[in-house]
Amino acid sequence: MAARHGVVVAEDDPYRALRYSGPELPAIKSFDQEGFVVLLGSFSKIISPGLRVGFMAGDPELISRCAVCKQCADVHTPTLNQAIIEYYLRHGLLKEHISAIRPVYGEMMNAMLSKLPDISQIASYTKPEGGLFIFAFLQEGLDALSFLRPAIDRGLAFVPGESFYVEGGHKNTLRLNFSGTDLMGIQRGMDILKDCLSGIE
Repeated sequence: MAARHGVVVAEDDPYRALRYSGPELPAIKSFDQEGFVVLLGSFSKIISPGLRVGFMAGDPELISRCAVCKQCADVHTPTLNQAIIEYYLRHGLLKEHISAIRPVYGEMMNAMLSKLPDISQIASYTKPEGGLFIFAFLQEGLDALSFLRPAIDRGLAFVPGESFYVEGGHKNTLRLNFSGTDLMGIQRGMDILKDCLSGIE
């Protein structure tokens, strides 16, 4: 369809390697025969957040133009960061690392999922097969932004889901991250979330 209409598809896929259940899914790019799909990935999600190194796979001319835009923005990603990633890949360390972090993140995700049914104000939530986030839907009429500040004051942060909708709205949604803490932190965070939501009923 992209080729038929001459539209470039940006496949933003930084979490592909972080899959905890279900079959491995092919990238959209793997079906691209005419160069209309650009695959975007990131090592910051699977190796270290501080490295901020990403990659593109696609039509060489398009990538060349994107490189010019990148140079205008910040010249280039720090050389040391790139060298660290290059060493990691050249020595075959990435596969071993992914195998080590998958079960850890999977356990953390399940820990958060196990606590969500205890929060009556949450009507439903996603049960992801991978990635680092759970998207929750509050009861109609509740506004996630209204209890963000009280949550932050108690040490819990989340992203109001409205930010992820092109046309806005959906104020009763929020995105929760389970990778930035440990199992005890998830327990504490879910307790704070429950208390904050109880306070706005």
